[in-house]
Amino acid sequence: MPPSSLKVLAILIGTFWASRLPAQEATPPPDPSSFRFEYSGELRQETAFRYASPANFSKIRQFAKADVKFTFNEHLKMKIGGRGWYDAVYDVTDQYPEDVRVNMRKELTIRDAYLDITASKVKIRLGNQQIVWGEALGQFFADVVTPKDLREFFLPSFEFIRIPIWALDLRYDFLPGWTLEAVLTPDMSVDKLAPQGADFAFFIPPPPPGFNQVLLSDDKPETDFKHWNGGLRFSYLVKGWDLAWFYYTSPDHVPALFKTVTAGPGGTPTIVLDPKHKRIQNIASTFNKSIGDAAVLRGEFVYAIGRYFNAENINVNQGVVRRDQFRYVVGFDYTFHGFDMNAEFQQQAILGSTRNVADDILDTWIFLRFERGFLDEKLIAELIFIVGLEAGDTELSPRLHYRVSPSITLTWGTDVFSGPQDTLYGEFDHSDRVFMNTSWKF
Repeated sequence: MPPSSLKVLAILIGTFWASRLPAQEATPPPDPSSFRFEYSGELRQETAFRYASPANFSKIRQFAKADVKFTFNEHLKMKIGGRGWYDAVYDVTDQYPEDVRVNMRKELTIRDAYLDITASKVKIRLGNQQIVWGEALGQFFADVVTPKDLREFFLPSFEFIRIPIWALDLRYDFLPGWTLEAVLTPDMSVDKLAPQGADFAFFIPPPPPGFNQVLLSDDKPETDFKHWNGGLRFSYLVKGWDLAWFYYTSPDHVPALFKTVTAGPGGTPTIVLDPKHKRIQNIASTFNKSIGDAAVLRGEFVYAIGRYFNAENINVNQGVVRRDQFRYVVGFDYTFHGFDMNAEFQQQAILGSTRNVADDILDTWIFLRFERGFLDEKLIAELIFIVGLEAGDTELSPRLHYRVSPSITLTWGTDVFSGPQDTLYGEFDHSDRVFMNTSWKF
């Protein structure tokens, strides 16, 4: 933020706290006994072997995460956390292009760096943070505020896929069970996508015969304090139903490929793909409802205004068409005989005229997840199965988690994809893998 914005924010927060102090009373001295310092972290080793041709190690990653929390008193808290990793697979093998090696070899980032200010009805969180407005399991639907790191598709934990943003998150509980939340941010971060040549790079259709094709670097929007992202969310409880409505606007986290045809070397026509993030508006609703003691019904509905999709005619409007999109998920969670089951029906549709639209108008998926504990919950068996109903693309991901101790967990698993190359899960048919992770939390 610019200095002027910081001054205004400081004055507003100071005025708010001054208004809550009793009249003609001095501020009580801080109570030293209320201060607390906590820390936690995780060290993890992740090894994956791609057994689809060409067979080779696809990940030899050393991962570290650390968080510290400061509790100054019941009204003021602070958290600072970061993570970093180094993947040796890009040094011990030469199977990946140079831009993939540079992008995915190592990373060191600040994940959480925020201040919490709370009062009886007001909660303010200021800083680098994850803002979660949706809780679907298979994909992201109403979770539109924070961008995503999709360089490993949807396979990691969603906590690590979400990319924190610098933002002001203000919540006002104006009635019991009724909350109004406002988010404001100048942070223009967008999704991180794997470069072409990586195991989980998204499929880009090849050019027509006789054409070359060039993909430019992502045209990411720059932070501009004149153009902010933001939205409002209203949530409430009524007769056991947890309901929410929200509006949020930002540049589309997923780029659209704008296309230009030029004359390449030797006169060969070349299609230049320029990834751009145009501003969109999201209007959404979410719900969840407990049914008895063992089941939960939930759903998310998102109407996105002004997204750009691939056009059949690349010579008109830079090869894109502007349409609205409707995406929704209905989920059911159930516990029976020691099994935890999660099921989701997911669907998205491009609305309006279908003329000149090259992308699929309708996509539908079924997501199933089963989990069962054994040996007094030391051994956890998990199975994820996803299938696309239009094209039959699938993901099958069984896992075994063994808790050696309360802080050490071993995980074995595999991720198997199938289907046509131009489908969401089938495009990773070449990336089938087995893996083993070792995690130590402290």
